[in-house]
Amino acid sequence: MSKLTKTLLRQLMERIYNGVNKNTKINVQDIEIDIPKIIKRKRLKIVRKTESLAGRVM
Repeated sequence: MSKLTKTLLRQLMERIYNGVNKNTKINVQDIEIDIPKIIKRKRLKIVRKTESLAGRVM
């Protein structure tokens, strides 16, 4: 959990979106996140589930 950085999260979001939407590509320029708050509320489960679903689509 402590290795989750803004860059890693941005890349993950781009990979998920670009993997699902073959016709349109995005490039996330700026992202503001509060990692401690996300971890505290255990919202990373959503990211993990989305990533696993995107992996199945590819």
